[in-house]
Amino acid sequence: MAGTGGIVRWLLRLATASLLVSCGGGGSTTSDGAVPTPEENTGGGTTTPPTTPPGDSSSPPTTGGPVDASGLPAFPGAEGFGAGASGGRGGRVITVTSLATSGPGSLQAALDERGARTIVFAVSGLIDGPVVLTHGDVTVAGQTSPGGITVRGFVIQGDVVCEDDSPACVPSEAPSNFIVRFIRSRDPSEAVDPSALAGGDTFRLHRARNGILDHVSAGNAYDEAFQVSLSSDITIQYSLLAETLGEHSDLGGMLINYSDPTRGYPLTRLTLHHNLWNRISGRLPEFSRENFPSARGSVMDIEMAYNLIWDPSFPIWLGLSCDPSGPDPLACPADYRMNLVGNLFMARAPRFNHGMMTLEGALAPSEGYLPPSRATRLFLQGNGVNLFPDAHDLQLIYCCNDYGEALANGGLPYPDASSLPPFVVASRHDFPVVTATSGETLADHLAAQAGAFPRDPMDTRLMAAVLSRTFSTAAVNSNPAGDALAIVAGASAAPADGDGDGLPDSWEQAHGLDPQSDSSAGTDLGNDATNGIIGCSAGYTNLECYLNETAAARLGGR
Repeated sequence: MAGTGGIVRWLLRLATASLLVSCGGGGSTTSDGAVPTPEENTGGGTTTPPTTPPGDSSSPPTTGGPVDASGLPAFPGAEGFGAGASGGRGGRVITVTSLATSGPGSLQAALDERGARTIVFAVSGLIDGPVVLTHGDVTVAGQTSPGGITVRGFVIQGDVVCEDDSPACVPSEAPSNFIVRFIRSRDPSEAVDPSALAGGDTFRLHRARNGILDHVSAGNAYDEAFQVSLSSDITIQYSLLAETLGEHSDLGGMLINYSDPTRGYPLTRLTLHHNLWNRISGRLPEFSRENFPSARGSVMDIEMAYNLIWDPSFPIWLGLSCDPSGPDPLACPADYRMNLVGNLFMARAPRFNHGMMTLEGALAPSEGYLPPSRATRLFLQGNGVNLFPDAHDLQLIYCCNDYGEALANGGLPYPDASSLPPFVVASRHDFPVVTATSGETLADHLAAQAGAFPRDPMDTRLMAAVLSRTFSTAAVNSNPAGDALAIVAGASAAPADGDGDGLPDSWEQAHGLDPQSDSSAGTDLGNDATNGIIGCSAGYTNLECYLNETAAARLGGR
């Protein structure tokens, strides 16, 4: 369609810089008057994105065991700080047979069990309430549901929920070692369950450790799509965050806040990669640690790589104080080691007039941003905003909502990207490597791969906008199609599994296993180099081989 060539050329200019990263260096809520296009029908119309040609550019109790010590990832393609989770590997298989919010056969009943377990699904559709994961050593294999599973809030947290750093807030148990894949969480309305712990978030991680969320879809939250608090060694990858509703929309993306390192719950070692944010205004994310004095002097390790932020209103926020409302906020430092790599903002004017990142405390460009004594060290490479193709990385750090004017008038605090201030480093921090995706292909790649599968109507609508390079003109704090809880049509029945080991009888027969004997924990398939099963290699159990192959099939449209 008209105008897409400029976007492709801009993405291509970023592609080379983005591809260098993984192996080197050491590491308006309404229409703004743009011409509507007919490619997307969301009830509010669409606009075409701007396409200006670019220039260069102590250990408290937990439930769950240790992560896998062999280096085997949670599943093929798991990357980042949470990739070592083993979940329910080798444990029991529990089959969800009911869409009830609790009781026998429900997802909540399976989550309430203890010990290593893998949860598979013989049902598809809507669980009309939130679920809570407190006991670790668990894999939630949403890919086994033929038509997918939607919940109304997915909470991963301990048995005490508060964000203070007081002893009373330390839980007696908290979740560790979990894998959650192919789950949709939408519309976590308090009307469903006023006592629910979701608090308006679609996904919440609170005092969680050693886990990975992969191919999940978060939509129509009332607070944040994601809140991550007091948690460590977490990966969120290939997921979709979309359309936070109501008055909190401007802050409705991902809040990463609250840290209590003195009691063993630091907020650190987080990986966010290959996620797509669509029609969410702010918190893209917000990084903070508002715990005084526990978080004073703490350093958060964070990898944010190859994320696409579609139609934003605000930049990434980096909070630098653990006491932001105190008399001298920066006297309580909270610092970062961050890799910010290959992230793209696709925005429209005049709604978006920011850089990509704001550092707390920068009230005007002339003030600078960070004294040399601070411990923050940022590695920046391959990041861009389509509205400002001549700026990248360091040049995109800015305080205010007049970025375009500052860029044009020489008012940027760091106009020379080659002259690095002390808080920016030239080499990548030695964090777990994330596979690079070129800027040229990122939008199409994530539109095809991010979020839960099989696609439901809401995700299909949102991804169509990215593929057609259009913006909806509907209010950004709304769901113009009302499709958050719409289910996948025509879902088939789950395949027969006579022995209840999570492996369909037909699959076991095809691979030489006995369909009348529990083969789930065996490793014979993975140890057979000629097995021909996608994602089945040494170390994975027979059940994991099936889960990995099924995940690949879902992504392939099967």
